[in-house]
Amino acid sequence: MLKNKFLRTIWPTLLWAFFILSASVLTTPKVDGVKLFPHVDKLVHFILYGILTFLMILYRKEKFIEESKLILLIAFSWGFTIELLQHYCTINRQFELLDLGANFLGIIFVKLLLSRIKINLT
Repeated sequence: MLKNKFLRTIWPTLLWAFFILSASVLTTPKVDGVKLFPHVDKLVHFILYGILTFLMILYRKEKFIEESKLILLIAFSWGFTIELLQHYCTINRQFELLDLGANFLGIIFVKLLLSRIKINLT
């Protein structure tokens, strides 16, 4: 059971969405090093949007069943908007369909997981 009332407000969702936006459009320095595996950034997209979806579901838990399609649409639209911002408003970032795919998979994974195991989010 979640006892922390802050977690049941909209603020964690908004803060996480802002974090994703910031991390997606700000210029990052090049880091020399070995990647764990090719396309590790896709795993990051999967995780970031999975967490965003979880926070949205947590906030709307009472209406999750009726609003699940809307929650998924909002989460995906946020990712799509950020990809457009990267393409049109940044110098070193570009729109990537694979990023959108990873976002979508993270969103769907969390939605299906929570629907399947029916976690009591109260």
